[in-house]
Amino acid sequence: MRIRIFFRIIVLILLIVFSCLFYTQIIRGDFYHGLSQKNRIRIVPQEAARGNILDNQGRVLVDSVLSFSASIIPQELSDKEKVFTELARILKEDKSNLQSVYKRGYIAPFAPVTVKGDLSKKEALSLAENKYKLQGLIVQAKTERRYPYGDDLSHIIGYLREADQARIDKLKPYGYKMRDIIGYSGLEEAYELFLRFRKGGMQIEVDNKGRMVRLLGVRVPEKGTDITLTIDLDMQRIASSALGDKAGCVIIMNPLSGAILAMASHPAYDPSLFVRNDRRNIVRLLNNADAPFVNRAISGLYPPASVFKLVTALAALESKKISEHTTFVCDGKMRVGGRDFKCWARHGPVDLAKAVAYSCDIFFYNAGLLAGPEALSASAFKFSLAHPTGIDLPQEKNGFVPTVNWKLKKGERWYKGDTVNFSIGQGDLLVTPIQMLRLVCVFANDGLLVDPYLVEKIGDKRASKKAGPQKLRINKKYLYFLKRALLEAVKDPQGTAGMLDIPGLAVAGKTGTAQVFNKASHGWFVGFAPADKPKIAFCVFIEHAGSSSVACSIVKEILNRFLEEDLI
Repeated sequence: MRIRIFFRIIVLILLIVFSCLFYTQIIRGDFYHGLSQKNRIRIVPQEAARGNILDNQGRVLVDSVLSFSASIIPQELSDKEKVFTELARILKEDKSNLQSVYKRGYIAPFAPVTVKGDLSKKEALSLAENKYKLQGLIVQAKTERRYPYGDDLSHIIGYLREADQARIDKLKPYGYKMRDIIGYSGLEEAYELFLRFRKGGMQIEVDNKGRMVRLLGVRVPEKGTDITLTIDLDMQRIASSALGDKAGCVIIMNPLSGAILAMASHPAYDPSLFVRNDRRNIVRLLNNADAPFVNRAISGLYPPASVFKLVTALAALESKKISEHTTFVCDGKMRVGGRDFKCWARHGPVDLAKAVAYSCDIFFYNAGLLAGPEALSASAFKFSLAHPTGIDLPQEKNGFVPTVNWKLKKGERWYKGDTVNFSIGQGDLLVTPIQMLRLVCVFANDGLLVDPYLVEKIGDKRASKKAGPQKLRINKKYLYFLKRALLEAVKDPQGTAGMLDIPGLAVAGKTGTAQVFNKASHGWFVGFAPADKPKIAFCVFIEHAGSSSVACSIVKEILNRFLEEDLI
């Protein structure tokens, strides 16, 4: 009886074993075969260089350079103590630190572990010469991003760092994975898919201990695509230098095409900090109240102040509420709705041309009230001040144009005082400097609303652009009249931009002083030169400058430098 029970137990065990084998090898055979193949085959990734970024004359603005590192292949490391002792001696490093780095970086026997990066050429050569003493050590060369012009171009170029989860989710369809280095901000982000290199690597077979058995295949990595910008390096460096330590921005553009020739925003940062992973200085910049990572040219929102008077003038002219010869008397203040609205000076009788040249608030209070808030809003919308320009950079902000309906929806009334503030570019109206530059270009190019852009070529091909400049429906008579008035702002002895009366260069433009609650006013100047056949248009904006004279002095410095270096 016992023998019979024992025999049945043995049969049952065998049935279970055979059932498990049948399930594993027949039913799930393909699955486990796949797992074994994956366990046997490894991919060792290899990288190439990102694409270079060039200026409009082919000069390198950003490139990649060789960087050397000391790495150890674990399966070839026979005498750890001897190798680490010799390595510490050559590199003048603490042996225990090198060993700690090795332990933390170990992944598999065949995978190289970097124990010291950013080697000098002298250190790399010394390691190569002593290779016979350093069994298992290899000197690896990899590419590292180089930003030779530091913070001069930071807001145009952007920077690189390890991708976060949000960006990985967004870029996953393009093959990105955790720990990939990608572009953040600027053109490094906007043109990431062109600039990035195509990954390569080696496919190898390993044994049950993870040691390499043989090489199965190689895929050569491909360098990223170069991009050529509209930026002129000489103009860019002059603009950045002229801005100095002031918070604000300088933008210089071709008024006919929209090509950006220079764009400087301060305070700025050095993108190399992210290459070096200088955490202390990165954190310091991130916590800086002056926001050095904000590109004020496209992301800063400010009242346009008197620059907006050009929009008010067109609204009043096109609605036939005033003519080119309409005159108002400026006594220094004007009473509206039980409150006095002041002008910055007492100008006496002024017509439209003088009102633009002298930036007379009283004239534009009257013109704005005659035209009405709807006409002012419509004129602002015509210049697309409520929309981004579409420049090929990330994080561009919309402007904001207030309307009567917007106020009503908030449960508020629109008062005459709102119209008065609106007419001189104050109140709820907000714009970006790039929008104001685009606006003044309309007067430089006889009515075209251009699309600003930075990238001219991707590789050898022209970058795709929008359909082209939009022809605005504005009476040319008014455009020409206001263009002459902008010239008078510089030429007239009482003009607000008289300091820009530069011998040999006719400059036209408009000043602006934007009032800020409880702080010094912002300073604006937008203009173009030469006034008769404009080659460049420019916008200088300075935060809390006190007046527009600071912006004008920067424009003067830039234009004089351009003349000296034969750039215009």
